[in-house]
Amino acid sequence: MKDKSFLFPKKVYLSGADWFLHVLDNASNKQSFDFNIIRIVLDVEDENYATTIINRLKQHDLVNWMLNIQLKKPFFFSKPYWEYKNSTNALTINYHELGQNSLYDLKFFQQAMRVNKTPLFACDCVKENGVVSKIILSIHHVLMDGRGASFFLEELHANDFSLKDRFDVSHYFPKEYAPKISWYKHVKNMYFIKHFMYQHQSQNNANFNDVSSNSFKIKVVDFNQDESLKINNNAQLKGSKFGLNQFLLAVSIKEINELFREKNIPGDCWLPIPYDGRKRGGTGPIISNAISFLFYRIKHAEQKRVEAIVKEIQFQMMDQLRQDVPRKYSLFLEMMRYIPEKLFSFLILRASAGNLASFLYSASIEQSRDVANKFELQVKNMCIIPPFSSPPGITISFLTFNGQLSLNLVYDEALLNESELLAIIERLKIKLLA
Repeated sequence: MKDKSFLFPKKVYLSGADWFLHVLDNASNKQSFDFNIIRIVLDVEDENYATTIINRLKQHDLVNWMLNIQLKKPFFFSKPYWEYKNSTNALTINYHELGQNSLYDLKFFQQAMRVNKTPLFACDCVKENGVVSKIILSIHHVLMDGRGASFFLEELHANDFSLKDRFDVSHYFPKEYAPKISWYKHVKNMYFIKHFMYQHQSQNNANFNDVSSNSFKIKVVDFNQDESLKINNNAQLKGSKFGLNQFLLAVSIKEINELFREKNIPGDCWLPIPYDGRKRGGTGPIISNAISFLFYRIKHAEQKRVEAIVKEIQFQMMDQLRQDVPRKYSLFLEMMRYIPEKLFSFLILRASAGNLASFLYSASIEQSRDVANKFELQVKNMCIIPPFSSPPGITISFLTFNGQLSLNLVYDEALLNESELLAIIERLKIKLLA
């Protein structure tokens, strides 16, 4: 295969969101945590399809780039960036036999990826009776967000993959823009964000931060097409004006608050929700987290009906969009790239007292849309395992594939025992299908 390494940019700057995630990773790594990985599970129809995808991964320019980069950290007034090392690291496909095990009990799900210590992209294949039945892609979250992973999968499954001009790699990477804004406005914006976060992130936050086992569990719950249609209808009946996502979020908030009540944990539900900063209809970039956040505080949610929580989410969302909070927060994070990591970590974690969220709700790969039409039909099903983070120790995400919704949970095994988990799942089902 012809060497195309000269086509790759030697330097790709991290976005503000990338750097923020890396700083959080390093803070959690001190507690031996580092599982901030997006995992994509593809159920395959036959081994010919699996062979096709594996060959495409081995030939893919972007995979080669991800396997041969090194993070360069900033000093004052410089920005962190990925340096392409033009090394000879190649993709290794790891095979596992399922046997009598549950898929998510296989050990590789517990393996960490650490920046500059291990490759930030991996592929595992699971065999059943000697035949490949699942392909699992693992991508470090600092490299890309859920929407970027969606773009990557679309390209991987494109019918014209072998005919594409793969010498054009420019759409893989973010463009570095210098915002036309004065230092005075930057400082003013920083004070706005500081005041906003101080108002919204008070100390009255319910959280699981005192629980950590350094191990996590995965649970995936699939709904059939009739159930998925009913959930969609319920979203409309409960007043979700902007699609399914706000209903799913409201149900999750209510359930988590009921769990707080059971465990005698006081406080409000506080959580950041990813907000995609790409242009509507845009197709890139793949690399980098092009996200900002909206921030929600729901007081005493266990006493409210789901409709009331949906209404409150929508009010807070519109209020923050009117204030242009996502753009201002992104600008804040962009400026924070110029601050050395230890100082950034001190400022962020000290200000939040270590409490960044009551729980995490992941917006992995446009969960409110059906992503099946983006892939060839050889994929029977697809599941996104959201990144694990402790604290707070529990992440919830949803995905619709081929008309069927799936609920994906990643949680600290010290937080919930098996019976508690089953009870939570049953209550979530009742709320979603009520």
